[in-house]
Amino acid sequence: MYKFLIVLIFIIPFASNANIWTKADGPFGYAMSYNIFNYDNNLYSSSQSNGLSVYKLDNKEWTRLDTGFFSGKGLIHYFDQKENVVLTSTDSGIYLSYNYGKDWKHFDTLGGFDRFHFVTIVDETIFLQSNQFRSLYKLEKGSETLEKIYANEQKTDSIFADVIITNDNYIFAADPVKHYDVQDKEGTLYISSDKGESWKLSETMNKKIKNLLFHEDILLAFTEEDGLFRSTDYGKSWTTDTNLVIKSNKVASYKNLIFSCENEIQISTDNGISWKVQNNGLKSIACRDIRIVNDTLYYFTNQRIIYYFDYENKLWIRNTPITDDVSQEFISAENDTLFTTGSYTINYSIDNGLTWSIYSDSLYYNFTNIGRIYKQDSVIFALNRLNSLLLISIDYGQSWRFETLGKSENQPWIGDVLLMDNRILLFTKFGNFYSEDVGLNWVEYEGEVLDKDVKVRRYYRLSNSKIIVYSEVGLYLTYNNGLTWVYEKADEEVMTHYYTYREDNNLYTMDFLEFDQIYKSTNLGRTWVDLEINIESGLRWASIIPYNGNLILLTSTGVFVSDNEGKEWTKYEINLFTPDQKELYFYSGLIVDECLVLTSAYGNWRAKLSDLGVEVKSSVESEIERNYLYTYPPYPNPAKSEVKVLFYWDINLPMTTDDISIYDITGKKIDAIDKISLVKQESHYGNLIWDCSTAQPGIYLINIKHGTEEKTVKVVVE
Repeated sequence: MYKFLIVLIFIIPFASNANIWTKADGPFGYAMSYNIFNYDNNLYSSSQSNGLSVYKLDNKEWTRLDTGFFSGKGLIHYFDQKENVVLTSTDSGIYLSYNYGKDWKHFDTLGGFDRFHFVTIVDETIFLQSNQFRSLYKLEKGSETLEKIYANEQKTDSIFADVIITNDNYIFAADPVKHYDVQDKEGTLYISSDKGESWKLSETMNKKIKNLLFHEDILLAFTEEDGLFRSTDYGKSWTTDTNLVIKSNKVASYKNLIFSCENEIQISTDNGISWKVQNNGLKSIACRDIRIVNDTLYYFTNQRIIYYFDYENKLWIRNTPITDDVSQEFISAENDTLFTTGSYTINYSIDNGLTWSIYSDSLYYNFTNIGRIYKQDSVIFALNRLNSLLLISIDYGQSWRFETLGKSENQPWIGDVLLMDNRILLFTKFGNFYSEDVGLNWVEYEGEVLDKDVKVRRYYRLSNSKIIVYSEVGLYLTYNNGLTWVYEKADEEVMTHYYTYREDNNLYTMDFLEFDQIYKSTNLGRTWVDLEINIESGLRWASIIPYNGNLILLTSTGVFVSDNEGKEWTKYEINLFTPDQKELYFYSGLIVDECLVLTSAYGNWRAKLSDLGVEVKSSVESEIERNYLYTYPPYPNPAKSEVKVLFYWDINLPMTTDDISIYDITGKKIDAIDKISLVKQESHYGNLIWDCSTAQPGIYLINIKHGTEEKTVKVVVE
């Protein structure tokens, strides 16, 4: 468990030392790949934030490349290789090699050819079309200039080619769309049978071709109308099945399979005659690219996730590079575990923030930036960073449901989530809701004291069963985990909100409408005093951490520490930068043992309290040791004759029916000692069974005590 430490005063004012900050190992996320390509029999990933990474097949691992030819070239926009000829377009320009990438020539004379649409290489001649100049060009080895390709000797008929493939001596150049007025034909296919020396316009194919593919000597043409044409004579004649509907953003020939993908993946095992969907293992499906490297097919989705295809099991397996160059905004603690979010994964640390591991990466499939999380045993509730979407998991983050309660997904509206055993209370802009089935159904909160229309600003859990909730008009307290509430009217303005930070009974609120202002309460928000803050102006405040008489303020320029309620501050410069050389800025943090753990736009960082001028003197325990106890919702509910409750308990403590009691809605204990049984399935979990056949219709509370833990389950008897 965490230990809160008693602190001595710091050493000197206005200290500045960037070396006190240490970047943690993690948290980790998945690198947002801009492009993938195959080179030198390996798979490469080019990323804006993570640079270039290579997946080496010998050790099955991704390695970031910080040296070599690609270092400093920026994003790799296009890459193509055929034997010794290699062509690439990068942020730094276009490069060409004729010896497998050992030596490169920078082509700075190619003008607008900084982005290639399609490229094919025949022998050592390169055929290409750029995004800017939509005509087909060729580049001969040894030449410095591109030669525009025409279909006639008079050089009046230019060839436009959005799709280019080659097979043997043949080159096929198709263009589905009419781009310019000079292009007088639409849906053209030009064919060369002599490696590009001469060209002829196809007279048998005038469809808008989206993709061309050779598979087992059969030429396949996938059209814009989702049709498929097959040719066995190099495009002289074509056949088609008008009943086929094939989505074909990208296509590939792999072993005996043909892959065609768009918003799903279709495969054919009989040369394109019949097709079936093959999405097994995919969480993200929309296609961006397909690559075949060393007899392995890789699939790159529109959400920048990389998969490879397990041919034997016909299964897709993710293979996306992991990086620790990820933004983290939110940090929280539960027992001996830290959790941090802000990207597309949830990370955790069990060594006080020194190293981090991915706790749940399943949200990454849905491309959802994660904000605050709320965890109780196997149940996790998470908010996206806009507070507009509620994410629910009941299996430790392995799978998720998405909840909006029928409101707009683009409107921030969810304020806070309160997990109370089997009941979950949701405070929103549109009112308060509760659920007793882990978010499957939501009901407007109808309480005698805490009602659906109370505008909740913040809450704190003071103990296992005691909770305090703050609204605009007063405070609400519960001593039995939300079964009943007590209202306490405020005598002055309630200043507690999201930017309020607690230590024991002390609360500190930052006023973001009027900077350089902090309010303090010593009685859990009942009364407030205005602290006399003396700090430099013009700062962007992030958060404040109260710590045994000290205030640690995170701002845009540094970390400030005060031991006299803000009258004087010691400033510690950050002086750190992200990989793209942006100044680093801390978001939030907490103190664990001897360290301050902080989140930032570039991972998590730590500083020793002693390096912040804080000397550790001694330690005291901050919380009571808890015993494990978790209950599932009762079944059935409502019940007529019998109700079951599956629950888990601490394996180190005995569990008997003596620890189980039943009360009616008025709080009166009913005599049910001979009606309760415990059917253990293992030494640490089982079913509580209550024979309620003789009970009067109404609402009952099943109370379970186990060590220092206590759970209450609500049951309706019909």
